[in-house]
Amino acid sequence: MLLKVGHPPLLDASISRFTNLIVTAISSLGRFYHSILFTYNQDFRRDRKRTPRRDAILAHLDSMLEEYEVEDYRVVYIGRVKKETRTYVAASADVLQMYLDKIQVDHGSVWLSDHGNEFFPSSGSIFECHGAIHHSYSPPVHQYLSANDNNHHTAGKNTWRGLKIDFADDVRACVALLHCFDLDAPNISGYFETNLQCGKSKPDIELVRELIGGKNLRSSSYLRDCMYDYCIAFKKDGRGALGRDYKDQLDGLYWQ
Repeated sequence: MLLKVGHPPLLDASISRFTNLIVTAISSLGRFYHSILFTYNQDFRRDRKRTPRRDAILAHLDSMLEEYEVEDYRVVYIGRVKKETRTYVAASADVLQMYLDKIQVDHGSVWLSDHGNEFFPSSGSIFECHGAIHHSYSPPVHQYLSANDNNHHTAGKNTWRGLKIDFADDVRACVALLHCFDLDAPNISGYFETNLQCGKSKPDIELVRELIGGKNLRSSSYLRDCMYDYCIAFKKDGRGALGRDYKDQLDGLYWQ
């Protein structure tokens, strides 16, 4: 749900000094929550006293929002009014709460996340405080099950990198990435169907094999651990069956 935005790795070009945070939330039912950017970059501010230089910066922001069809509420400056020196936006419950305040969290809706501290402040689950039901992925299989991580973020970032824009222009780069996530909206329900097998009465273990490692499952102890954890998460016996060949549904980790 949370995505750091800096620059594509191994990029041989000038880059912005800011690392911003984008919060994304997607729905298996086809409902699309717009991703929102949180930043310390003052080029996204609208509350400063006007000067010719600041007017030019604001005009550039408005131009990018118009070009990429992004509404202005989706870029949020969270820094101090004066003397802001921070450049890195960390994931936190405060930022996530700001995001949830901008979208509608339906009472009784089910939300999935990882085990990050931002989802579980001292008051309890941040989603349950909004009247929602909250489940967290088991850490070893989060990257496979999450429709955000697999494959919404990847698809959006691949489109973004293909634009070949100037990543030193933080305003253009970040607004363009929000746009690229929007373009991926028609594919989101498919990620849920693949990763979580929505619509099936029980998990198809052969599909899980492809999702977690495929042909590499047998040779990788890490992937076998992931498969084991997946089975336990779905209340299957992960110990396996004693014998020459271990079934992937019961992956044999206990017997190794």
